[in-house]
Formats: sequence, C-alpha cells, structure tokens
Amino acid sequence: MLRVIFRLLDVIFPSLNSSSAAVRAEAALVVGSAVQSNPKVQISMLEGGGISILLRLIALDPDAIVRSRGVYALSCLVRRFPTAQTKLVRDGGLSALATLFSSERQEDLKLQVKVVTLLRDLIMERLEAEKLLAEGDTEASPDAVEKVRQYKLAGLEEKLVQTGWCERLPRLLYAQSSSKSRTGKRDDLSSAITKQLSVRPEHDVVEKVVGAIQALSELCADKFGNDATLYATLVDLKLWYNDLASLEQSDSHAGSDSEDQLYFTKLSKLLLDVISKLQISYTKDEL
Repeated sequence: MLRVIFRLLDVIFPSLNSSSAAVRAEAALVVGSAVQSNPKVQISMLEGGGISILLRLIALDPDAIVRSRGVYALSCLVRRFPTAQTKLVRDGGLSALATLFSSERQEDLKLQVKVVTLLRDLIMERLEAEKLLAEGDTEASPDAVEKVRQYKLAGLEEKLVQTGWCERLPRLLYAQSSSKSRTGKRDDLSSAITKQLSVRPEHDVVEKVVGAIQALSELCADKFGNDATLYATLVDLKLWYNDLASLEQSDSHAGSDSEDQLYFTKLSKLLLDVISKLQISYTKDEL
C-alpha cells in the first residue's frame, strides 16, 4: 500500500502536468483507479493536494479526454469521503465544475451528465447516512453520528444553491428536451423499446438530470417552483415516457422482460414524483 501511495504522489501526480495530453489523460485514469474505494489512498491523495490539482485539470485543460478523466478521478476521490467533499466545496470546486457547462456542444454533454450524476450521488450519500442513523441506535453507532456530522459540515447542498446549480440543471434538461420534436419522439416510440436502443444516451441524460432535480427539489424549491418552463418540460417528458412505458409493459406482458427491467416505467414514475413536488411548491406559493 505504501508503495502505491508513493508512486501516486511522486510519479503520477507530476504526470498530470505533462505537456502531453495523452500522458495527462492516463495519469488521471490511474489516479481514479488508485483512489476508488480505497480510504488510505484517498486520504493520501487529499493530503497531497489532489482536489486542487484535479479541479485545475477539469476547469483549464484544453483536451476533452483529459477533462473527462479528471472528473472520473475527482468522483472516485470524493465519493463516500465527506472530508474530501468539504475540501471540494471550500476550494471552489462547484464553480470549477460549472465551467464545464459553458459549452453547448453535443460532445460535451456526456461530461456534463457525469458531473450531474456525481452531484446527485453525493446528495444521496448524505441522505442515506442520515436515514441509517435515524434507523439505528445512536449510542451504539458513534461512527454513523460522526459521518452525518461531516456531511453536514461540507455544506454541499447549500453551496450548490449559492453557485447557481438550481438554474443550471433545468437548462441542461431544456437542451435535451428541445433536441427532439414531439413528432420525432412519437415516430421513435417503436424503435426506442427495442433492447438495442432501450437505454440510449438521451434517456440516460433525462434520468440523471431529473434525478438531480429530485435530489435538490427542497433546497431549490423557490427556483424550481417558479420555473414554468421547467414544469412544462417535465410534463412534456412525462407524456412521452408514458407512451414508452405502455409499450414496454405490453412487451413485458408478452414475456420478454421481467418487472424489474421496466426502464421507461421507472423513468415515468421518477418524472411523476418530481412533477408532484413542484405542484406542491406551486400550491404553497399561491397560498
């Protein structure tokens, strides 16, 4: 383990500043693989200034593959590591990640979705930790109490609101929704249900972005609740996925899929949940 940490800090780190984009990309991939689910290496990476190094790579590197690998490495470093999440927030990490959303090029969409997925997962981590603590014996689980304290200390959700993510997430959804006309969507129903196309990129984008909106629905209630375009977009998508879900369920009843494989049905339910929460927000505003 010590040898791995030594090579990471003394060999791989300098490679992140290489003049070769290929070397920088490989170095970021190695960093991500080394820290993934490895607390000792995560700690060493954090203490070695890894957060700042990766954020600089993500925000400033001119190569798209390097930026993508940088997001991967950062994700592996901060997941299940609230101390690193605190450092990410305090070092302006959310603003650095936001720079990736200045582009409207289709090739940058995957990277933006990776960032959205990471942020959603970090929020869910905290909620999961709080749920486990609430269900357990606090006196018998001091580690659980400390973990929840650390997540709260990071202040991730509050900083997301302050750095404009309540506005950024809907814009990403609008771009995806407007990329295809309703007529085009209707024509695509039969092909979308086939196994080869059942989880095409645009569906994955909708799932990840709507999931992030769901996770931030309470903190962004004012912004989401007053955004008529967001509400209309969600309703439009819900109608589309209702159609896809109906075809999917018919296919399932024919014996080709099991209940837990109903992808479009689950996505339709996710959209319904978010729409319901926004309706509650509208009602509160009217009162």
